[in-house]
Amino acid sequence: MDEYRWIVEKAPVGLCVVRDGVVVFANLKARELLDISGSEETPPIWKSLFQPEDADLMEEVEKIGLHPQGPIVARIAAKSMKSVEERWLQLMAVPIEWNGNYAVLWSLSDFTEQVILQEQMRASEELYRKVIESANDGVAIVKGDRHVFVNQRFLDIFGYERPEEVIGKPISMMVHKDDKEMVLEFNLKRQKGEPVPSRYVFKGVRENGAPIFVEVSATRISYEGEPASLVFMRDVTERRWLEDALKRSRDFYLTLFEELPTMIWRLASDGMCDYVNRAWLDFTGRTLEQEMGDGWIQCIHPEDLAEFKEGLLDALANREAVSREVRALRRDGQWRWILLVAKPFAGLEGEFSGYIGACYDITERKQEEEHLHLQATHDPLTALPNRRLLQDRLQVAFPQAARKGSKVAVIMVDLDDFKLVNDEFGHRAGDEILVEVAQRLKGIIRAGDTVARLGGDEFVIVLPEMGSARVAQRVARRIIGTFKEPFRWRGKEISLTPSLGLSIFPDHGGEAEDLIQKADQALYRAKAQGGNRVVLFRPDKPTLGTGSP
Repeated sequence: MDEYRWIVEKAPVGLCVVRDGVVVFANLKARELLDISGSEETPPIWKSLFQPEDADLMEEVEKIGLHPQGPIVARIAAKSMKSVEERWLQLMAVPIEWNGNYAVLWSLSDFTEQVILQEQMRASEELYRKVIESANDGVAIVKGDRHVFVNQRFLDIFGYERPEEVIGKPISMMVHKDDKEMVLEFNLKRQKGEPVPSRYVFKGVRENGAPIFVEVSATRISYEGEPASLVFMRDVTERRWLEDALKRSRDFYLTLFEELPTMIWRLASDGMCDYVNRAWLDFTGRTLEQEMGDGWIQCIHPEDLAEFKEGLLDALANREAVSREVRALRRDGQWRWILLVAKPFAGLEGEFSGYIGACYDITERKQEEEHLHLQATHDPLTALPNRRLLQDRLQVAFPQAARKGSKVAVIMVDLDDFKLVNDEFGHRAGDEILVEVAQRLKGIIRAGDTVARLGGDEFVIVLPEMGSARVAQRVARRIIGTFKEPFRWRGKEISLTPSLGLSIFPDHGGEAEDLIQKADQALYRAKAQGGNRVVLFRPDKPTLGTGSP
């Protein structure tokens, strides 16, 4: 018998006997769990060991000897606890005979940790429930083809008032006939674990029959041990209407663009071309596929391309308007001047979406500008630079020479007795001879030199980067040599000689007009000495060059 008592006393489960509401026996584990010593003068009252809300249950179980629903959970009374922490017990009761009398044998185990975990789980579930119920997106769980859970936002989207109107009902009741087959297929395949889109938009039906557009994000989950779909939904009807309206608007304008004679192009946000109209294709003679991406800029002249691309990249980075004048290759092989203008445009949400631009052929305008420029800076008869352009060239040549430590020669050329040619053969002959003189002078000089006509039979030659006046004098002698060959006009030979005056920068001055005047002074000295010679300007006295060659 002592052996059995030892086993009961050392059992890892609390065991106690209650008779007539009094604890008459408690093993070591029961005493620990109930916070009783076992040596009390008065045996503890069983129901007093528990919280009041559980005490009546303890008393009821004691009377019938068992609890019809199996184990019960009760909380130890605070006054009997030695620690401040709350303790919960799981108890089982069976009727027994104790010393010939009816009693109840209780088995006890600590259930505190399980209760705490259950409370935490309930709190967590409540938190998630509140989050889901207050979510901006509709949430539903679908098992098979029927709803087993929906939140309030889901009901709002589809126009229902109570979950009971949806729970247990097929999902097809909320899908428009146009998309019913797609939605049902995606749902069933997803639950089977087959690959389907996780995000898509379908056309739905509200409770009142009104169509809506719903954006879906769904994933496969396990619900009550079976596969199901967790679905998040968002009403995108307004956005879809706006997109459709925008598409109709864009389609209208694209149709309009196709009919416009102006070249229209469009770039996406990455700077790649995604549209050109018919007028553009008619201009380039290329296909739409060839123009897509960066193909559209292949028609731009190589000399203009790098600067254009740099300007376009800067505009893209800063979302600025674009305006550039470039040369573009037309389908007939001609280079045409075009003006490209473009502005950024925004998408439906206001985000930067690229550029829409137009091109205008400005070749005639550029030609007119070039003609006006030539008129302003060139002699109309010989096409040589005039006095205005000559002075500009000198203003550039002098500072360059000063930096390099070189010289600039200014040679004034005048034809001896040219008036006799006009008198004898007429001004038309004189004009043709002046054109020939211009060609001969241009044939002598270097690419960087300048031949200009001041008027009448006066010409000026500018020789930059001269090492010395002696080098300029050799060029002057070559000029005189070109006049050895007579000029011909209508089968007649006309002989002419030139007189040349030479001034040197910086030896004779630093201003353009000053150097021209001093070369002119030297020229008159050459004429005074009989012509057909070059004279170098000297401030003190005239100086002969080499004389007649």
